[in-house]
Amino acid sequence: MSTSGFIVPPPGLFPATSPAPALAAPVIDGAPPAAPSRAAPSRAAPSRAAPTTAEPTAPVAIPSFRSVPLGSSAPRAAAWHLDCADGQSVSVTGVVLLGRQPAADPTRPGARLVAVADAATSVSKTHAVVEVDRAAGLPDTLWVTDLHSTNGVMVTAADGTQFDLAPGGRAPLTPGAQLFLGEFLIDIRYA
Repeated sequence: MSTSGFIVPPPGLFPATSPAPALAAPVIDGAPPAAPSRAAPSRAAPSRAAPTTAEPTAPVAIPSFRSVPLGSSAPRAAAWHLDCADGQSVSVTGVVLLGRQPAADPTRPGARLVAVADAATSVSKTHAVVEVDRAAGLPDTLWVTDLHSTNGVMVTAADGTQFDLAPGGRAPLTPGAQLFLGEFLIDIRYA
């Protein structure tokens, strides 16, 4: 009697069967080949029953896989980018504080701080905020707000129209626009 919780049938109760042939694992393009499996040796008790003939087995369904080229992935959603004169490319998904040494703002918790390198020193310590506004039912809109900077914020729209923001003023940005923090240039891109 076994104490492991399993009941072992007496020898000869079930006919002896030969092990099923091992199926090859499906090959997925780009995946490393699977290591061959090794079946454990059978430890079946010798059978006293008469030999049986093998019955035909039903076909085994093998799942199909779609081939995907290496390096491909699901298409990415478009996002706003700030291409700065100092070589930085900043992806904007929320709130970004821009300046020489931007400081955290308690009215904008979680804002990303991006320091720009302005050789002309025309950028204030915390100069402007650029943020994505996700109003219900509207596509994402990018906005800039002047944070009462010393040298102001100017926007050049994609059509060439220029306007200065009043201190504390806010304006939408469009793809292809240019943003000037003092003399520091930032190109606006949506891709």
